[in-house]
Amino acid sequence: MKKKNNMVELCRFLACYVIFSYHAGGRFTTGWIFVEFFFMLSGYFAIKHLVRMEGKIENKATYPIQYTIDKFKRLLPYTTVGFVADCIISAWKYQFTGMELVKWILYLPVNLFYLAGTGMMPADVPISDTVQTSYIMGGALWYICAMFVAMPVMMYLYLYLGKKIGPWLISFLPMLLYGYLIICDGTVNGWHADHGAFLAVDLRALAGMLAGGLIYVLSERIRRYRYKPVGTALLTLAELSLLAFVLCFACTSGFSQDGLLIGCFILLLSLMLSGKSLTARIQLQPLIWLGTLSLPIYCIHEAVIISFWGYEIEKWNMFLIIFVAALILHLLVKLGKPLFGALGRGLKKLCCYPEQDA
Repeated sequence: MKKKNNMVELCRFLACYVIFSYHAGGRFTTGWIFVEFFFMLSGYFAIKHLVRMEGKIENKATYPIQYTIDKFKRLLPYTTVGFVADCIISAWKYQFTGMELVKWILYLPVNLFYLAGTGMMPADVPISDTVQTSYIMGGALWYICAMFVAMPVMMYLYLYLGKKIGPWLISFLPMLLYGYLIICDGTVNGWHADHGAFLAVDLRALAGMLAGGLIYVLSERIRRYRYKPVGTALLTLAELSLLAFVLCFACTSGFSQDGLLIGCFILLLSLMLSGKSLTARIQLQPLIWLGTLSLPIYCIHEAVIISFWGYEIEKWNMFLIIFVAALILHLLVKLGKPLFGALGRGLKKLCCYPEQDA
């Protein structure tokens, strides 16, 4: 079994904490660049997978869809809890009754299956006299819905155009997409409601994942060389300096150099994923556990924050509650996988005839 990059796992956890702190009104006054971290990381692994599968993919027309579905099935237990919790908390908060509650619940399936990212459920649909639908339930989960739409697009582009315009596809095109968002609203961050809302954030997800392809190419270039101790030390210093710079930016809402920050993150991940710096030698099991918990933390943190909104509770105490809840959720999902697998096989056996060889 291949060892995980402990520094990447630590950054997953840090990204979740920064975003939580921003949403809870804590020390970090912005967190959008760490959403790009998840886009870029997903793009990196998808492109890496396609490169390794070159010549082995029998049906290019269906492979990106199948890869995306397989990837997002693993997220489904966690995101389902996030969406359902938001649905229940909002229904309680706004005291929906009767048809209001029915209309609100009917809004849930579109979110559960990540279809909010397609724009199928329009915003501003009246639920009650004072409440209208937003673009998505569980607002923090928008990035997962956007990635669900953008990932197969990114993979199709790379499969069919990678050999012809690969360098342009993973460098100039993401810059062009990011530039479009910056020209529209002055920043990559935000809903871009005046420019198509989810269409705009889908483009943002596509840009981030294509940039992940650039990270893959750069990390492989860095990996190709053998470094003396001085070279290894310089790579480590550059990596840690870039990480510190981005974290400092996350404490400063007035810093508006989006292009610079995206460029820094591309370099940071390229160094980190190359495995050539000293941080790649860190092997601590607790960091793996923190990285594993980043997904359940991200999926439920907004519901917990909303539940305690208006109450005097320290941010650290709130994060401790989220951490414990995420740990319990992760253990339940891990224990429940064999049960649900057996249930699925049982239903298939009950409802379907055995597959016959051609």
